[in-house]
Amino acid sequence: MPIDSADAPRSRGRAALRPERPRHGALLLALLLLLAVPGCGFLDGGPEPREPATRSSSAASAVQELLDRQARAVRRGDRAAYAATLVSRGAERRRALRLFANLQALPVARYRLVVDPATVVRTSRGATAVVTTVLRLDGFDAAPVRTPALVRFAESSGGDLVVADHRDPAWAAERAVAPQPWEVSRIAVGRGDGVLVVADRPSAPAVDALVDATEDAVAAVAPRLPYDWDRTVVVYALSDTRVLGGLAQVPGGDPERLDAVSVPVRAAPDGPLAATRVVLHPRSVDDDGPVRDRLLRHEVTHVALAARDDEVPTWLAEGIAEWVSVQPLAPAERTIARSAVEAARDGVDALPSDEDFNGARSAANYGIAWFAVEHLATTYGEQVLWQLVEELRGRDDAAEVDAVLRDVTGLTTADLASAAGTRIVTTFG
Repeated sequence: MPIDSADAPRSRGRAALRPERPRHGALLLALLLLLAVPGCGFLDGGPEPREPATRSSSAASAVQELLDRQARAVRRGDRAAYAATLVSRGAERRRALRLFANLQALPVARYRLVVDPATVVRTSRGATAVVTTVLRLDGFDAAPVRTPALVRFAESSGGDLVVADHRDPAWAAERAVAPQPWEVSRIAVGRGDGVLVVADRPSAPAVDALVDATEDAVAAVAPRLPYDWDRTVVVYALSDTRVLGGLAQVPGGDPERLDAVSVPVRAAPDGPLAATRVVLHPRSVDDDGPVRDRLLRHEVTHVALAARDDEVPTWLAEGIAEWVSVQPLAPAERTIARSAVEAARDGVDALPSDEDFNGARSAANYGIAWFAVEHLATTYGEQVLWQLVEELRGRDDAAEVDAVLRDVTGLTTADLASAAGTRIVTTFG
């Protein structure tokens, strides 16, 4: 089997748009969601409920009325009505009209804009306020995604409030609210069977190939896992790292070291999982070949495992994702990082810890985790993997993990680490 000459880690894992418990692996990104209310008919212009106000004021009422008109225009696809809610000229207006066009390209099932009345501040030129966008992608989100932003309003020549700027990047960065692709550039959208690919213009030529590759990844992963899941995936294929760089918890601390990241989307900071996004690094977007295909299978495995993925030791979550990703490949086509082979030759006496997994030795850690799972599946049967997933959920203490592994397999974590190293040397020399 070949050994990778380069040691750049291939990303796998989870991340957060706001600080929360770190996710496993080298790929993370989380959104905040509100529980869906079925049958509300928001897209057909029907009545929409208002969130209870903590404080009432004429300014807050005026802002909410404006936002209601703007959201209604989005739902109805009425560009003229939307434009009437904006400042009359300038870059801010152009950005807002770009956002409108982007939202029309997405499969939007629900869209609302809700102001926090307590944040409305009148100024000599208008007002500012924190506004939450409530957005659910049809067929992909179990619940609406809630994304806050600091919005600036201006007074029109007639004295009415209009939207001057829908997002303050500095405010968002301070609060680790990552931008959505449709907020920062013109997007191109590709749809497939259970697949949505969102790209920016430079990445648009890769959309069709990415849709096909992601469909293939879902088809390859689904039979390997004993879990029911909706088999839907949203992929962000962008030409820059603004979204990756906006994550609250970038695995390894550097978006340039990631090839991709799977993003758990939650109904609230500590709420249930509502969706998952896969974000590709720009270098992975145009890599139309077996390396990207393997990467997508790895990420789709994280999507399919859903909450289970975040509740087990990182070595198990990442090892399973790597193990699943290589199953369609012939043994001679399965590559591993050179640093993993070097670590195995030196002897492996411990499995990578959650804290260190995405550190300087991340490339080696992926290989060790993969071959720990390979040893388990080969020696005890694939069913032992899923038994360990269920029995290790929520167990963060190393002694507990060791005890469970010993009860299920008779191995300690040190035994498994050593077996993984031996297997790597046997396989790769």
